Amino acid sequence: MTIDSSSLISADGKGYSAGQGSGVGDVAAGWMYGAPYYWYSGGGGYGGRGGDGSRSASGGSTYGSPTTPLDLGSGAGAGGAGGGAIWIEVRETLQIDGLISVNGQRGCDVPGSSYLDRGGGSGGSIYIVTRELLGLEPGIIEANGGDSCFGGGGGGGGGRVAVEGDISGFTGKINTDGGKGHQDGEDGTIVINGEYR
Repeated sequence: MTIDSSSLISADGKGYSAGQGSGVGDVAAGWMYGAPYYWYSGGGGYGGRGGDGSRSASGGSTYGSPTTPLDLGSGAGAGGAGGGAIWIEVRETLQIDGLISVNGQRGCDVPGSSYLDRGGGSGGSIYIVTRELLGLEPGIIEANGGDSCFGGGGGGGGGRVAVEGDISGFTGKINTDGGKGHQDGEDGTIVINGEYR
């Protein structure tokens, strides 16, 4: 199976929506004259913890398996959805010269009030089982957290990627970066043949 440099498999933003998931972020209010005036969201968590938003809007927690990741990413308290889940099994050789991605949704990609600093969704899951994984740059496997929208939202935590098989011929990139925000989301996990990277 080959994913060439012009091709992609994507489940970006196809996980839990905002306000949902095992690692959903919190929402906190900013008060003025005794009433809520402005709202802040923590980022969604999964492989890495979601970043906190302003006003103690906590980021979401981690959950799921790092070695056999199959869970959907979680949404921010308000804002971006989490990344989806991709499971690929190839008996012989899988070549990735293109892109496989399950990134969390950015807070600014979701319509919302100008009085809400929206958080980023967490990255999702990529689980690959193959005899041999090949691929050259710009081949990319990624499960990044989404960035927040405006300065007060938290970044989404990175997702989880696990590969079982010989990867000595893969020179592309594997990323599970946390999203940017008031507090950045934590990076997620990358596990190759049972060992963390």
